Amino acid sequence: MLIRFGDFESHLEVGYESVTEQRENPFLLQDSENYTAIDSLQNTTDFKQNTLKFKSNLNYALSKHIELSAGLSLDYIDVNAGYVKNNDWILSPKGRLGLKNLKIGALSFSYSKSYSTPQANILLPNYQLSS
Repeated sequence: MLIRFGDFESHLEVGYESVTEQRENPFLLQDSENYTAIDSLQNTTDFKQNTLKFKSNLNYALSKHIELSAGLSLDYIDVNAGYVKNNDWILSPKGRLGLKNLKIGALSFSYSKSYSTPQANILLPNYQLSS
């Protein structure tokens, strides 16, 4: 969504993602012609992850030479793997000062801190735990 108020310009983005996985790994031991299931080595995992994202950016032109920009990204991650439940808020700020139409050209000073979100897959295809 884009909103403009005179010299102000604002962007707002909202997103939602849901991931559900079911992993089953039956472990069978073969001795000659018989197969025996070993319960302690079997893997059945249900994994659910819900992510809610908000991203906002505000630009303001102080003059035709100076522009300020500030942004904020907020992610809520809820992970449920049956035996492990975790939810986190991840905050990523950014800011920018732009100087343009100067005799030497244009200058820009910015700060950004982006935190990465965890991967959705907790198990690799061969059912080993991923890091």
